[in-house]
This record gives sequence, structure tokens and C-alpha cells, in this order.
Amino acid sequence: MKASIWLAPAIALLLSQTAMAQTEPTVPPSAVEPTALASVLTEYEAILVKVLQTAEYDLSAADGAAIPITLYLAQPILYQGNVAIAADCPIAARLVPSESGVQIVTEAILVDGQLIPLQATSAIVPPSRIEVVPPPEAQPRSAPLPPSLYTLGNSLGGSNENGLVIMGQFAEFLFDVFSADEDSDRVIISLAPGSQYVLQLTPTAL
Repeated sequence: MKASIWLAPAIALLLSQTAMAQTEPTVPPSAVEPTALASVLTEYEAILVKVLQTAEYDLSAADGAAIPITLYLAQPILYQGNVAIAADCPIAARLVPSESGVQIVTEAILVDGQLIPLQATSAIVPPSRIEVVPPPEAQPRSAPLPPSLYTLGNSLGGSNENGLVIMGQFAEFLFDVFSADEDSDRVIISLAPGSQYVLQLTPTAL
């Protein structure tokens, strides 16, 4: 399988983080020909990845969008008794939000300067913590809305001016009710250095 154009962001992420990381381990060259690397994973059902540096994300700010992250292979991948993909090879991945946390979904692994497509998915990683954000204080109104909404402005009878004032108060009341229901809590995912995750390889990656 050849790396297609959708892997361009993954290449940029891997190369930029590889250049900047001062603690990145040295990776020995692969003992397998580059043309055979894509088929190496056919003998594996899962891989083990690890986190090198602290990574913390606010899922609420992400608004449902996947978050790019670089992980590293925790154990070497062997092929016919040789190390095909060494441990510590960088892996381009995404944190994909779900209802109960995130899933780690890989896109590619960098081996000897060659980007190999790699599709694997973790179990759900639950949030590390939830920070409750208090809602902003409500602005005082010039006058409270009377019971029964002034019978909806006396059915908009009487003074048109009074009816418009009452309808304006009613609109403000509805806005306050729906604004109070908005979830303002911050859902935080924190990946500690050295933490490891098992990822199941998807059939399309084999």
C-alpha cells in the first residue's frame, strides 16, 4: 500500500516533532527490505505503543474534532526472526473523541525515513478528569417576568408598546433557560510519559 495524499499532515507532524524532540531514542535500521515492510504486520493482531512526553488535551475545546498526536512503538516487530520495525519508531496517530473518552487511531509509522501506513485502534481511553466550569453570572433584568407571562401580553391586546415589552422579556427568559442547559465542563485527557496502550490492527491494514 502506498502512502496517499491524506498522509501529508501525518508526515509533517512526524518530521516536525522528530526534529524538535531532544529525548527521542535512536532507532536502529530495519533488517527487512523497504518493499516488504508493508506486509510485515500480517502476522500481528495488535501492537503496543507508548507516550514519551506528557500530553494533555481539552476535549471540550476540540469540539468533536480528532486531535493529532505522535506516539512511539513500545516493542519491536519481528519478521522471520529479524527486527523488521524497531521499538521507538514514531507513529502518527489521532485521538478520536467518543461519548466516554477517546480512541487512539494510528495512521502511519516512520521506518528508516519511509512512512508506512498503519491502521490500528485502541480501546476507549476514559477522561483523566472533568473540570466543572461555573456558568457566568446572569445579568440582572430591569423587571422580572410576571406569572403567566402577563397572560402573554394580554393576548397582545391593549397597548402595543406593553405587548412588545412583555414579548421581549419572554425572549430573554427563553434565552436564559437554554443557556443554562449548555455543558460548560472541561473534559481533560492526560497521557503520562511512559504510559502504554494496546492497539488492535484493523483488517484493512493487513
